[in-house]
Amino acid sequence: MERNWLLSYLAIIIVMAAASTSISDSGSASLASTTSHLLQVKKANRCCCATFKKFACPYAKQINDFRTDCASTMFSYINLYGKYPPGLFAAEC
Repeated sequence: MERNWLLSYLAIIIVMAAASTSISDSGSASLASTTSHLLQVKKANRCCCATFKKFACPYAKQINDFRTDCASTMFSYINLYGKYPPGLFAAEC
C-alpha cells in the first residue's frame, strides 16, 4: 500500500513537470513523509488537509496557473490512486 502512494506521488510530480510547470526537486524530498502521513490519516478515516496543504502549497503558483492542466492532473491522480472521492479536498480544506 505504501509503495502505491509513493508511485502515485512520483507520477504527480512527473506529470506536473511534463505539463510545463517548474517543480523543483525539493518537493520530492518530503515525499516520503507526506506519503507516510497520508496513509496514517487515511487509515484513521480523517481528512488530511494539513498534509495536502504541505504538499500542494509550495506549488500553488503552478497549480493555480489556468494555462496548464496542473491542478486537474494533480487531483485526478490523487482521486485515482488515493481512492478519495472527487471534491474532498475542495470541500474539506
